[in-house]
Amino acid sequence: MPSVSWQHRYPTLKVTSEPASEPVTAAEALFFAQHEAGDSDSTTLMTSLVKAARRKVERDASVALITQTRTAVLDSFPPADWQEFHVWPVQSATVSYVDENGDTQTWSSGLWQSDFQNIPPRIGPVDGETWPDTASNTFQAVTFTLVCGYGASASSVPEEAKLAIKLLAKEWFWNRCPTGEVGQNIQYAYGAMIDAISWRPQVV
Repeated sequence: MPSVSWQHRYPTLKVTSEPASEPVTAAEALFFAQHEAGDSDSTTLMTSLVKAARRKVERDASVALITQTRTAVLDSFPPADWQEFHVWPVQSATVSYVDENGDTQTWSSGLWQSDFQNIPPRIGPVDGETWPDTASNTFQAVTFTLVCGYGASASSVPEEAKLAIKLLAKEWFWNRCPTGEVGQNIQYAYGAMIDAISWRPQVV
């Protein structure tokens, strides 16, 4: 197999369309934190903490929870027969590229195939086709746009992910520790929830 660059092996996926809602409401998180709802300042704070917690859970587990759009922009198509993406699950995708004339083209979906059922998700040319030719010496010539997530509503999200969000939000709400840190008193419970939803192979 041809040598695969770091950019193709670990493509950066940028969120270009945020979820329309969160898997956990501020009221649910406040109830979990044993704080009575109704205080507008607390609700505003918890809303922000839930969003930050959801993003951390997604990063730590390499998942997308509520439906969102992520984009990987590469300098070229990979030398291998497919391109992998380190996020799960993926619902659909589109592929565009800058051709040899410098024009942006959408690659016809009939010329490529996707495997979004197995992990990691991947895209590659159908049998008998090759990756399109792109403009030479051009940065960001290829764009993969992925619609990711378990679904558009909280009911689609695994309960383990919701619990991980609540654990983080409660910890940050009461202890005011820097957002992004996992307190020692929840690290084992949080880690167990991340292990439950992470698609990475687990060492037993």
